[in-house]
Amino acid sequence: MADNNKKEVEESARSARRLYWEKSWDDDEFSPIWRGRGIATQVVDSLESGWFPSTGSVLDIGCGEGVIAQWFAKLGYQSVGIDISQSVIDKARSEHAEESTKDLLEFHAVDITESSPPDKQYNILIDRGCLHSIPPVLIKNYVKNISAVSAKGARLLLFVRAFRDGASFNNEMEAKKHVQVTQKVFAGQFQLKRYAATNIGSSTDKSKEKQLPGMIFYLEKL
Repeated sequence: MADNNKKEVEESARSARRLYWEKSWDDDEFSPIWRGRGIATQVVDSLESGWFPSTGSVLDIGCGEGVIAQWFAKLGYQSVGIDISQSVIDKARSEHAEESTKDLLEFHAVDITESSPPDKQYNILIDRGCLHSIPPVLIKNYVKNISAVSAKGARLLLFVRAFRDGASFNNEMEAKKHVQVTQKVFAGQFQLKRYAATNIGSSTDKSKEKQLPGMIFYLEKL
């Protein structure tokens, strides 16, 4: 009975999440402040510094309109973008059709809490706001499914919201809480190498309304 109840809770949470994002992306007026924010400076820095390998395959988790996945494809990486919403996957395929025809870029509608991404061994993984939108009851599934397709030594760049609800930016106690949660969530699968406070909104628009305080975690697959 307990197992059945757990499955029912998980499926209810999964269905609600899928409905929310499908409805959102199907709405032409959907315009959250993080939309159109471009490539995060940390993504660029990770490549230029050598934190990311110079070749390999890339998984953009919760890719939205596919900007990050497309950016890597233009650099010659085998790049895959996944998102729970079929509507936004259709948008991504349409917007980035040119790169897709070169066999370097793919987009797939995948619920990462239900099934694994296309079966590759990814060397680079980017999550710019997917994990923090997943209900706690489904997070273990998320980790299991991305771990299954991550090559040993793969690098994961994880952006999460933080320093909200009155907590000052880079508050030490708040940061420590997120570090502990992240280490617990990825225990046995990924090792946390370093972290920092950051703005997970637009990298170029510095207006106050575009500032979304958060943290970035650099993790490596065990």
